[in-house]
Amino acid sequence: MKHITIGLLFVFVFACKQEVKINKLETGTYRALLEVNNVEDLPFNFEVISENKLNIFNADEVIEVDTVTYKNDSVYMKMPVYEGYLVAKIENNKLSGSFVKASLNKVMPFSAEKNAIRFATKENAEHDVSGNWETVFSPDSEEDTI
Repeated sequence: MKHITIGLLFVFVFACKQEVKINKLETGTYRALLEVNNVEDLPFNFEVISENKLNIFNADEVIEVDTVTYKNDSVYMKMPVYEGYLVAKIENNKLSGSFVKASLNKVMPFSAEKNAIRFATKENAEHDVSGNWETVFSPDSEEDTI
């Protein structure tokens, strides 16, 4: 009788174990923001290629991130270039967390959501300034003469 009671107790304990669902990144393009200070945010885009690989875009440069891991309700993305990592909670295709640079004891708020637009504009441009431009920083210096 004692063995049956212990056996039933054992079955009830493990039958009630709740399976934890781990949210993973969905493929697509995300718009991210790093909160640099109280006034400025640094926007950037990244594309999730698979649940363990993404590409970060910096102008024409593409930074491949292939160290993406999941733990509990968070995703950890190790940055190969910036000596830090992003850690964020995933909810409804939105990420909320921090960029952590442990060597400098620095933590910056981070957020991202599925969206391809890097800079939001409210108005159309008044002038077309596309193209190549030359800038002279020291007009009286010999180094800046052509």
